[in-house]
Amino acid sequence: MHDSYDTDAKGRIIAVAVTLHPSIAAKSILITGITPNSLGAEFALNIAAYAPSQLLLASRTPSALATVAAGIAAQHPSVAVTTFPLDLSSLFTVRTTAAAVLAHLAATAATLDVLAADGHESQLATSHLGPFMPTKLLLPVLTLGVGRAVNVASSGHAFGTLDYAYPNFALAGEGYDPWAAYGASKSPYVLFRVALAACGGPSWSLHPGGRICTD
Repeated sequence: MHDSYDTDAKGRIIAVAVTLHPSIAAKSILITGITPNSLGAEFALNIAAYAPSQLLLASRTPSALATVAAGIAAQHPSVAVTTFPLDLSSLFTVRTTAAAVLAHLAATAATLDVLAADGHESQLATSHLGPFMPTKLLLPVLTLGVGRAVNVASSGHAFGTLDYAYPNFALAGEGYDPWAAYGASKSPYVLFRVALAACGGPSWSLHPGGRICTD
């Protein structure tokens, strides 16, 4: 896999980190979707320059976590980095990882695969159900006002609308549209953030911007 970012995109990431560095310093920050040269890895590397208390990196690929963690350690050796295995398509592993993150904090202060491991439509599981679960389980921290929830969503939510009567589609193969499923998976995640903000929890939802190449 090779991901590329244009110069302007990197500049925007750095500018945001510079502007918000008071909100980064001395904070524990959990980042999912960590793979080398990915948006998550780029985000982690940039905010590491502004003295977070620790970075908690999560990914389903241990080798990816090790590579990104090593890169951060090489450039910012004073930043504590802890890695966690996390497969967002499996709610079981999401629960396990969320429990591990809470324990750690307490101690320190468009795919063609239709069904995921738990039987949910795979894009819905990865884009909404998986990220929803740790946010819900971390609400005891968020509601104290010492944390905030930011989700990387997508303007692709416009590609489809989730039918709540049939969230897994027909799953008969015929008529399954991966891009419609992608859009449908993003819509409830955005709406969840709206609901969380309405309940008083600090919450943001954003579109990550353009990508030059992903293979």
